[in-house]
Amino acid sequence: MSLVEKVAICTEDDSSSVSVAVETIKQAFCAVGQNNRMKSVFRKGRAYISGSGAKPYKQKGTGRSRCGSTRSSIRVGGAAAHGARRVKPSLKVNRKVRRHLTQWFFSVTPCYRLVGGYVEKKDCRDKVLKAIESIKEDCSGVVVCVPCFTSHEYLALRNVSDLALISAKSFGVADVRHFGSGVLFVGNAETQILERIVS
Repeated sequence: MSLVEKVAICTEDDSSSVSVAVETIKQAFCAVGQNNRMKSVFRKGRAYISGSGAKPYKQKGTGRSRCGSTRSSIRVGGAAAHGARRVKPSLKVNRKVRRHLTQWFFSVTPCYRLVGGYVEKKDCRDKVLKAIESIKEDCSGVVVCVPCFTSHEYLALRNVSDLALISAKSFGVADVRHFGSGVLFVGNAETQILERIVS
C-alpha cells in the first residue's frame, strides 16, 4: 500500500488557468531579499567619533582655513559624510499578490497527501521519510508542508537534515522559492492552505 496519494489543490478558478506574471514573481522575490538583509553596515558620523569638541585654532590670523572641529568629515580621522546607517528595509507585498502567488504555486507544483495517521512523533517521522523516498522518483526535490511551526509534525521533523519545511499557517512569498519541488502535506496542512487561498 502506498504511503502517499496525489492531490490537486482546487481553487475558485480552474487550476490550469492560474498564471502569474514574471514581473509579479520578481517583485515578490526582490521584496523577500531586501527584507531578509541584515543591514549591519554602519559608518560613524560626527557624533560617534571620539575627540575633543574644542575649536582646534582661532578663526582668523593663522593663514589656515577656518575649522570648528577635529571630527569634521573633511579631516583625516574624522567622520564619514552621509555615511550608511542601520535602516531595516521593509518592502511590502500586497495581500492580493501574496494570495495569487500562493494559488499559482500550489496549482503548478505536484502535491501529495500522507495516507494514514500516526500515533507519536517517531511514527510520524518514519512515515514521512518513507513517503519522501517514494515521491523523489517523480520530483527533483520534496518540501514538507506542516500545519505550523509549533505543531506535533514540525517537532518530529525539525532535526531531519536536507529537509525543507514550510508552514501552512504562515506560508509566505519566501516559500515560493521551492518551485519545482513536490509538496507533501502532513496533518491538516492541506486544509489550512485551501482556507488561505479561498479567503
